[in-house]
Amino acid sequence: MDITFARCEQILETLPIGYYTGRRVGVSLKDDIPTSYYVPAEDTITISYPIIREGVAKIDSTDDIESVVRSMMYHEVSHAILTPERAEIRKEQRNAVNIFEDERIETLLRNYYHGVNFRKQLYDLNGGIHKPMNSEGAFFNAVRFGIAPLRYLDKINKLISRHAKINRNSDYYECSSYIYDIWNLYREIAEEFKRNPESFSPEDEEEGEGGEGQNQFTQMMGEGEEGEEDMDGGIPKLNSLIRDDVHDIANTLSDIKDMISAGLDIKSRLNKGQKQDLNDLQKTIETIISNFNKKNTGGSGINTYSGVFNPRAIARGDYRYFERSSSIQGNNKFGTCHLNLFIDCSGSFYRSEDLINGVLEVLSSVERKNRNFTIDVIFCGMGAYVCKDKHERRIKCDGGNELPNDMKDIFLAMQKQNTCNYNIVLFDGDAFSDYYGGDKTEHGRRIFNAFDYKQTTLVTDDDNVRYLGSGFVNAKVVVTNNYTSELIKHITKALTVAFS
Repeated sequence: MDITFARCEQILETLPIGYYTGRRVGVSLKDDIPTSYYVPAEDTITISYPIIREGVAKIDSTDDIESVVRSMMYHEVSHAILTPERAEIRKEQRNAVNIFEDERIETLLRNYYHGVNFRKQLYDLNGGIHKPMNSEGAFFNAVRFGIAPLRYLDKINKLISRHAKINRNSDYYECSSYIYDIWNLYREIAEEFKRNPESFSPEDEEEGEGGEGQNQFTQMMGEGEEGEEDMDGGIPKLNSLIRDDVHDIANTLSDIKDMISAGLDIKSRLNKGQKQDLNDLQKTIETIISNFNKKNTGGSGINTYSGVFNPRAIARGDYRYFERSSSIQGNNKFGTCHLNLFIDCSGSFYRSEDLINGVLEVLSSVERKNRNFTIDVIFCGMGAYVCKDKHERRIKCDGGNELPNDMKDIFLAMQKQNTCNYNIVLFDGDAFSDYYGGDKTEHGRRIFNAFDYKQTTLVTDDDNVRYLGSGFVNAKVVVTNNYTSELIKHITKALTVAFS
């Protein structure tokens, strides 16, 4: 069956997401994204319509499409909050990790959402329980349906319990341990499947009671006939008992709310001092912009529309033929500020990752509240990537550095018209660490000239001083090892100048 985008939006609007998250978090649907995600800077969850549509298409018919979509949407919301952002997953591990992560979040939250039946959703989307054709199918049956030798079911229980508190903000070491445990379990089950494939199948293999090959499915054969229907939604009673018995993970309402709160806490990875620095930064910026707005707002009807003649207004039929300058003092005649951040994202900058993301979230929050302030973020590693959407403003540090030959074109393209532009460039090490094309110093000087403009500050260590040369005279250069503190300081300075 099929479902339209508009119908999905109608169902989404009925979901009390704020009730479950403990605060008013915006939730929207998008038709051009492959996965659902949470945007800290906007405090919004975006759900992937293609995922919902693809899931609904697997179901032949249903009497309650709203119930199906509601369950899928809560599943996606749970992923956005609880699936770790820092999980480093190799290509061959991806399917196993996705299978286990689906089971983990559904186990933890299966009794949390009202009117949601994750068990029925799984059964319907999978088209029942099937005999596995490979080790991945065996892993799926073991984790999702509890069909496996009992010793593996016990391991699955323990893994879910051990990693129950994993959330979007979990650190690299927690995520690595989680992936490591899942992959080890997968390899064990893959080896068992080679030896005894029937132990992962839903059929009764007529093994003796208590035998090693007996699985949770065959243990329950005496609970009811296979064709008997469960009162809870049309799943065979035999199968409906499996997951409740296998994954009996105790979670109080308070535990679940704490997990969700931790997943939505944009500053959870920071220490007390770093959190205070970000709070101070946000208060300072908001105070600067607020004072500017108060100083330049108001006046009589005459002076509101007096000032600079704007011929464009006549062309578009705008009755405001004259525009009053917002700023009377200082060098900012526009009364607005656009901040460009060019930030190193190489692996050596890893230790500053959390604080930089905190700074980006603060700036995005200020931008959302103040129409006079905008930002663009450009990550510089092996090339330069301009963040096109606000949800991309999340730095992930890995790899090396080699600024592109067209860095000057990129820099100039980021300078907005009719506003006061400020640029801050931050490198924690050699900006050309991966350049092997000849004279690196000469090459670096040519590319680094892209940043030699007024109202630009370069924050770097002494690795890049050799690229500046005698002609690098317009930008301000700060040589330091305290990268993030200097970044915060110069963001404040830039806005103080812009809104003085």
